[in-house]
Amino acid sequence: MDKQSPLDAEQAVEISYRPALSTHLSSVAVVGSFNNWDKTKHPLSESKGGEWTGTFPLKPGVYSCLFVVNEDKWIPIPGLPTKNDLNGNVNSLLTVEPALFKNRTGITYAALLHDPTRVFTVRRSSHEFGLKLRTRKGDARAIRILLEDGNSATMRRIGGDALFDQWYGLVTLAQLEVRYAFEIRGESETARYPREWFEQNFAKIPLPSPQNWVKDAIFYQIFPDRFATEDADRTMWGAIPAQKGWAGGNLAGITRHLSHLKELGVNAIYLNPIFPAGSYHAYDTDDYLDIEPHFGSLSDFRELVKQSHATGIRIMLDGVYNHTSVNHPFFKDLIKNEARSEYSKWYFPLSFPISTKEGQQTYVGWAGVHRMPKLNTGNPAVQEFVGRVGQFWVGEMGADAWRLDVADEVDPECWRKFRIAVRSANPEAYIVGEAWHDPAPWVQGDQHDATMNYQWREAVLQFFGNRTLTARQFDARLRDLRELIPEEVTSVQYNLLGSHDTPRLLTLMGGDKARMAQAVVFQFLYPGVPSIYYGDEIGMVGWHDPDCRRGMIWSRRKWDMSVFKLYRKMISLRSRSEAVRRGSYRTVAAESRPGLFVFERQLGRQRVRAAFNVGNHPIELPDAPGFRALDLSPKSGDLQPGAFRILVRSR
Repeated sequence: MDKQSPLDAEQAVEISYRPALSTHLSSVAVVGSFNNWDKTKHPLSESKGGEWTGTFPLKPGVYSCLFVVNEDKWIPIPGLPTKNDLNGNVNSLLTVEPALFKNRTGITYAALLHDPTRVFTVRRSSHEFGLKLRTRKGDARAIRILLEDGNSATMRRIGGDALFDQWYGLVTLAQLEVRYAFEIRGESETARYPREWFEQNFAKIPLPSPQNWVKDAIFYQIFPDRFATEDADRTMWGAIPAQKGWAGGNLAGITRHLSHLKELGVNAIYLNPIFPAGSYHAYDTDDYLDIEPHFGSLSDFRELVKQSHATGIRIMLDGVYNHTSVNHPFFKDLIKNEARSEYSKWYFPLSFPISTKEGQQTYVGWAGVHRMPKLNTGNPAVQEFVGRVGQFWVGEMGADAWRLDVADEVDPECWRKFRIAVRSANPEAYIVGEAWHDPAPWVQGDQHDATMNYQWREAVLQFFGNRTLTARQFDARLRDLRELIPEEVTSVQYNLLGSHDTPRLLTLMGGDKARMAQAVVFQFLYPGVPSIYYGDEIGMVGWHDPDCRRGMIWSRRKWDMSVFKLYRKMISLRSRSEAVRRGSYRTVAAESRPGLFVFERQLGRQRVRAAFNVGNHPIELPDAPGFRALDLSPKSGDLQPGAFRILVRSR
């Protein structure tokens, strides 16, 4: 592979902030994707006149970033463009241009980037493969994949940013050992990359084998501290909770309310962390082999598993293996024994003695959070330990699946060993990684079965929510997401519209229940595993954490029954329809009329078709011979703005 060092050369970037005259500041730092949002990494210094400045070496790239003022106030950086991330967050965009881009015309060879690793290659099926290539933005007009045997395939642009374009192409190979290159056609020249060949043996990439039961699953996410207690339900939970402190929800309360889940029709639960921790959210683990006392005991968990399994409900746990808490025995041993500690290579100590105060610089914390020291998951001893933990909960305690926190920041070899250990205890275990960006490197047969499908969620919210995508653009984005991962993975991707990390769905829809209904209908009919964030099914609202983590409302008179009935009907339809759970996908219409999107699922003679109008005018739908309309929406007449129609055919 050609070296890319000229492109990666760091540049000095000056950043400054001048507050209003009446503002009292004790600190200012800049955080962003260039420092993993760590507010200890790039502090600014106050100069005479009240301006805060800093000059930092940064590699070229486009970075999301913000100022952190007085340790806890996050604000955009004046003068930079901004981007809304669809979770109500507005981030600034800082572009650091490579020096060699300046005054250069033609194809910038040094900007081309590909290597045969799984970041750039995807084994979609036994003999179909996807290849990715990066170019400088605007350099390429067309790109072909050249195979040594003389065959070729075209690539298409699938995205990019202010500096680079991303391209993707599919090739079908008879032989899995292959040599290939890229032909890049620019405005006035054509370049080959590399000048010789890339070499790849795709036989080394395994094919995914997702569990059959997952295709039938409908998940319900529960935040344990805010769902239910074992006795009286807490009516005050409707209020916005405090940022810190325990509200009283526990495992026994979940067991007590399994009847609600059965009435709704779900058959799987995703539990946020339940292990001993210092915070109500429990993402700062003190002990991986026990239950947080606020939530109950190991016997309470066994009872939840027993009762859930008896009613056909499976349990997915949330594993936090990227970091521990500062109170974990391993980290406490490191504090006590320093470099002599047997855990000195389990973390990333920077100096001794270790301080755990806010702003400390003695160890690496995840995203700079001092309460969460990062584990060295590249250490084989850590990998073996993580595997044992995963094995214990599915083997001895009866859990059915794992959701893995910040999975894309953990060493891939750790996940390979974790998968082997977990599957040895339960061959049917489902493993889902949290990856907000490209999922392909993690779902190619030897790490995760699926990822939390946040990229899919973004497209759905852009189309049905803020309407920033046309139907044609939405269709193209869905195609990209399907083709960028192995075929078998699409059917088990974890398709969510809300979670503990996002504002609630109805809130993001601006309270528009018609738009929410369109998104929910699409979620339950599209390939993948649908997930409901607790309370969304009754119309709960909430903005950012902690607002999105309000206590579950158990008084039915406060439920939005129209929303509840919609969820029940869609769950029932999905549960009854083999075509929806396992059928093929086909787009029927995308923008044939303004705002119209129609797709179909088919398995044998079973066909389910859904039509959506996201435009501003009624649409007359053409006849669909042999189909009948379900009673979820008007069965005939024009499709009104904000409406949907579901048609089924069984013969």
